[in-house]
Amino acid sequence: MATGMVATVSPRTLPTAPPACIHTEPATSPLWTLLLRQLKYQLHILGFDIAEPLAISWYNDSVPEGMGRSIPTPSAPGGRTLALLVGNNKNLWPHFLKAYNSDPSLQHSEDPLDTYVERCISAAANATGRPARIFWGHRERDGVIGGPSLELQRMASAAGVAFWDQSSCLSLHPKYGPWFALRAVVVFDGIEYTGSRPTPLQNPLNDSTKAYVRMAVRSARNPSTDNLADLSGKKDLGERRSSGDEHPTRELVRSRWQRWVAVRDAPYPGHIFRYPKLMLEYHYTGNRACLHLNKC
Repeated sequence: MATGMVATVSPRTLPTAPPACIHTEPATSPLWTLLLRQLKYQLHILGFDIAEPLAISWYNDSVPEGMGRSIPTPSAPGGRTLALLVGNNKNLWPHFLKAYNSDPSLQHSEDPLDTYVERCISAAANATGRPARIFWGHRERDGVIGGPSLELQRMASAAGVAFWDQSSCLSLHPKYGPWFALRAVVVFDGIEYTGSRPTPLQNPLNDSTKAYVRMAVRSARNPSTDNLADLSGKKDLGERRSSGDEHPTRELVRSRWQRWVAVRDAPYPGHIFRYPKLMLEYHYTGNRACLHLNKC
């Protein structure tokens, strides 16, 4: 699949809406409302419960100067171009497991979940019949200008989907808390988004919870920093990012994945949308033993 472009996937692989689910839009409705209604339904039945529109300039204008992670808009309507941010909560897991256990090509894929994500989102976009570019959250240098990756957390903040707590690198959804994943943004060149910009979300965490979350982050990165006293005089994760320090490596996360789960548990213990056990383990470790239906 070409980077940043929609894969060629037959729309026939997607279920069609039953008659009771089909709604007639007024003839004067903007085109983006028709696309959004169709895409939300198609993505939902594949396990993607987050599908929120934005004008691409909301994201581009929020990228700090010099970071170079904006998405190019080569044609009209420019900054008003329609973009759709796509993500999932725990409801993706049974859809993915069913597909994995019935599809040998997924079983032989280097990363079955990323492959499933790309197939589904690409097919849903293709089914609209409109040209689209797709930028993937799991790909490096996925067509963004100059930067190493697309900042989907920043985009979610700009679109009013979630509050981005940069001190912990957690995005907090009003309904799902930290228990969701941002997968891609679909850009429909030539289609103007005329919806109103949402009011920015406020940080839902109080000061003591923020401190506890930061402590959990430090514990995940270094087991010797397991008490609040270690917070004194040290940079938080957001400061390290802005000063050029890197995120934890994939190897570090896999070797200490339970501590990274504790980071997400820290703000909302026992959250109703917390990932189930095997989904959690696979999310952090990629252990394929978690992908068999008879274990669920």
